Amino acid sequence: MKKTVFTSVAALLALITHAQNKRGYENPIVTQLQSVTDTIQLQQQVDSLLAVADENNYLSVYQYYMQKKSAAKAEAVAAAAKQQWPQGRFAALEAAEVLQREKDPVKKAEGYEKAIREFGPNGFEFTAWDLAGEAAERGDKQKMLYYAGKMNQTSNTALYASLAYKLAAKDPAGALPLLKTAIDTIKTEVDALPAEPANAAAGSRGQRTRNNYWYYTAAYAQSLTRLGRATEAWQAVASLYDTAKNWQILGAAYVDAAIATRHYAEALPVAEKMITEGISTPEMQTKLKEAYTGAKGSAEGFDSYTATLTQKKASAFNEQILRQAINKPAKAFTLKDVNGNTVSLEALKGKVVVLDFWATWCGPCKASFPSMQMAQNKYKNDKDVQFLFIHTLDKGDGNPTAAAAKYVRDNKYDFQVLMDLRNKETGKSPVCDAYGITGIPTKFIIDKKGNIRFEVSGFGADSEKAVAEVAAMVEYARKNS
Repeated sequence: MKKTVFTSVAALLALITHAQNKRGYENPIVTQLQSVTDTIQLQQQVDSLLAVADENNYLSVYQYYMQKKSAAKAEAVAAAAKQQWPQGRFAALEAAEVLQREKDPVKKAEGYEKAIREFGPNGFEFTAWDLAGEAAERGDKQKMLYYAGKMNQTSNTALYASLAYKLAAKDPAGALPLLKTAIDTIKTEVDALPAEPANAAAGSRGQRTRNNYWYYTAAYAQSLTRLGRATEAWQAVASLYDTAKNWQILGAAYVDAAIATRHYAEALPVAEKMITEGISTPEMQTKLKEAYTGAKGSAEGFDSYTATLTQKKASAFNEQILRQAINKPAKAFTLKDVNGNTVSLEALKGKVVVLDFWATWCGPCKASFPSMQMAQNKYKNDKDVQFLFIHTLDKGDGNPTAAAAKYVRDNKYDFQVLMDLRNKETGKSPVCDAYGITGIPTKFIIDKKGNIRFEVSGFGADSEKAVAEVAAMVEYARKNS
């Protein structure tokens, strides 16, 4: 495997934290260094630690500097450690970071095998997880289990359940026993949850446990339906389905099992709700007609029925947009685009501005681009609307500006891309940090007066809905400036 210098200190810190501080373990050396307030005394302690030929000391000092946002000092420690221990933990973590950037699954698998032969499996858990997930999505249970077994987890129930959830689409029979084990285990945890949680944090943990229970049950029921065991699927999902609590998670599995067992009257309102709330797949339209025909005895009146649903969907959509509206000043910024032109937010007052924060390494960001291109096309002749695509949180690989420009050019997107490059000392992308972004893709719609009216994180796979959402937010911002 080609060795490279660390290009993403943030990524390396995440790997070190994962490797050193699993399950809440707190590094006592880092804690001790954090308690020192005198600069001279701190340097003496650091020098004392680094004078000992122990790579754990170097890792601790590195982690301390990273937590203090002293990236340059952290890199110096890393370089010294790699020189002293060419096959040590820093080298292993570097190899792991290189593997995390590899996009070709075959090369990633080959690199992983080489790395664990050289360093052992510890520190490569993220790559093993990626490879296990890719195998699950291919329906390759054997490979999925192989990589999952390399992750050295104390409890494998949640791990295998998450993988089985992906496996179910291609290998429902293989996924069933894993999902059943997860359901039985989590059911015990759900039954033990108190009626009233002790605090908000406990309430959030309890809700996550319930959600996992429902997700795995949905995958289990859909697997049973695909295998022709519809009665079992209906028994599994019907007893749990609750329109007020979990219809978004269990709805599709409920409709599938209901139709397969001829419970058409039960399937119809659930399919209708999923469609009017805008979270259905194209297949749900087909299932809606099947449920309608089964419940009514014929397809008569179906067209007028769906027309009414379309109106309900539009009304629900508008209400959803209104609920998301906010009003707070947008942080001013000035950035250069990939062609070297300077762009400031202040100069765009009088226009509705759509900011899309993304990165070339971010899969969901890139997956959203066809929809964003359609949204931009909708306003290409509107001088009062400006789309800006802000490349942020770069990993420092080579030339981020050239890489961003190449990606957009190669994929024929006519986006104006601004570069929010990381500060070498702090490791932060300044505009991303100023806007309080915790994950990408994140979009902001800013009105003509420079106020943020909408903030949207993540990406939905429904392109039509995504374009409609952006358009509705743009029009709201235009009218309410």
